[in-house]
Amino acid sequence: MEPGEGEQPMLVYDKKTGGMRPLSYRDIVILLRAAAGWGETMMEVLREAGIPVYAEQSGGYFSATEIEVMLSLLRV
Repeated sequence: MEPGEGEQPMLVYDKKTGGMRPLSYRDIVILLRAAAGWGETMMEVLREAGIPVYAEQSGGYFSATEIEVMLSLLRV
């Protein structure tokens, strides 16, 4: 992540070194409420843009806490 011409690099605090360092891709996270259906598309677009990407995708819709609660209520 190189800054544009005349721009200062963004800095983040590094706990390991106890100081500031330039921002890198591993410092950024995208949180999604539900990635089902378009999480793969988002990953593909980021890869095409040359942005390294990793996704940890869980069980999906039915594993969300509020969905589990509603299903339990319906069972009662």
